[in-house]
Amino acid sequence: MSEIPEYCVYKSKRKSIRLTLKKNGKFAVYCPLSCSKKEIRDFVAANYRKLLEKRIRQAVSLFDGSAENISLPLGGKYFPAVVTENSRNKITFDGNTFSVPDLRDKALLSAIYREFLRTETRKIIPGIIADFADKYGFEVNQIRIKASTSRWGSCSYNHNLNFSLALAACDISFVKYVVAHELCHTVHLNHGKEFYLLLDSVLPDHRKIRDKYIKEYGKLLNAVFYTAL
Repeated sequence: MSEIPEYCVYKSKRKSIRLTLKKNGKFAVYCPLSCSKKEIRDFVAANYRKLLEKRIRQAVSLFDGSAENISLPLGGKYFPAVVTENSRNKITFDGNTFSVPDLRDKALLSAIYREFLRTETRKIIPGIIADFADKYGFEVNQIRIKASTSRWGSCSYNHNLNFSLALAACDISFVKYVVAHELCHTVHLNHGKEFYLLLDSVLPDHRKIRDKYIKEYGKLLNAVFYTAL
């Protein structure tokens, strides 16, 4: 049998088996309790290459242009990146252009770009939360900006809100949609009728915003984290 990558197994009462690739490059298998080791291994062997190739294809879309002419997304728009000797393994942005240390090393570029996005997302999220909270009375505990590869935001029972660092790359209307969605979960943790009635009152055009951006930014979310593969 050919070599396959290492993987972690997570068993639960789910009905189907699923293979994912985490941001650290490790594979994870989510499967029913009844799955045998052989079934899991055979499933990984049959699917890991397709998943890896898909991630690589998605990653290419992050860097818009050739190796010598690259643009990076911020706020829903792409801006050119130029090499600056004084950047010292950091990305800076002057409102029109990104300054980067190297355009050839995609692993380095994607890593420092993620940290740039983390900083930018950390700047914009608290203000948006404060605006909604002041108007609608939401109560929030902690706000965390995380390297989330599978979701834009989440809310815990304790009203802790988590947001993906990649949000700064998106249009501000989509960022507000994600924030409003998670704030409504501080009142209703499920996606029941009451949740959507509240979201309708907080952000009446949330469906229009979601439908406009969710597929495009879903690809962007994958690209931000898998460009280095």
